[in-house]
Amino acid sequence: MTREEIQAEKIETQKELLSFEDKFGRPQTKLEKDLMRPLYDHYRKVKRILSKVTSTTSTGSAVFS
Repeated sequence: MTREEIQAEKIETQKELLSFEDKFGRPQTKLEKDLMRPLYDHYRKVKRILSKVTSTTSTGSAVFS
């Protein structure tokens, strides 16, 4: 994935989380947290990848598959 694709994935995931939180609030119960955990984990993973790509791009070209 290119840096732009990763950035788009991060923004899309963030919009999904914000939409959910606008409708239902932040997950409070264990069940709610367990149900939402995969999406939050995915968002954190994409943010980490984007951070690595951004820092690597400043020193050289990086593309993740």
